[in-house]
Amino acid sequence: MRYIATVLLFTICTTASADDVPKLKSGPTIGTMPRVFYVKDCTGKFTNEIKTCYRCNYGIRPVVSVFGKTLDPNTVKLLQALDKTIEAHAKVEKNAAKQMAGMFVLMTDNPDAGEAKIKRLQRKLKLKHLPLTVFDGTNGPAGYHINKDAAVTVSMWQKSEVKLNQSFRQTKDIKDETVTSVLKATKKILPPGQVKKDA
Repeated sequence: MRYIATVLLFTICTTASADDVPKLKSGPTIGTMPRVFYVKDCTGKFTNEIKTCYRCNYGIRPVVSVFGKTLDPNTVKLLQALDKTIEAHAKVEKNAAKQMAGMFVLMTDNPDAGEAKIKRLQRKLKLKHLPLTVFDGTNGPAGYHINKDAAVTVSMWQKSEVKLNQSFRQTKDIKDETVTSVLKATKKILPPGQVKKDA
């Protein structure tokens, strides 16, 4: 009986700990200004430059930035959805200086291999509005507080102020419903007049 009770107690504790996984915190502090950082642009407007700062180039525009350590199918699904969302916003806001912008930052210790992979993938994906970039180092840019346990971190800011972060421990956590959640969250960085009623 004592053995059975011990097994039951262990099972209950194990189940509780699995269901009570703390929310992963990753991304720059809410309310702060996102810091300047440099990447190698692989697919955007600055591919001829050695390094560029999209954070600087986007200015006060509403920005969706995705920091990831891999470009697997689940991450790609999120990027494709964001690319379409940014395109849709451009049809609502005609002023280019106010249009939503975005970027994907591949954090890697092998930036040359990362760049080659991105370029191969882009030939298939043909993303138009979401440049794919490479950052040298898996820890991510200084001041962005990318959690080492986060496979993907989505950070959004507007008028140079961080509004929200959303992170995923594993890319398999990026399901259809979570992609929808990220897309809906983009409304929080847009002025009310720029949000489509059917969005």
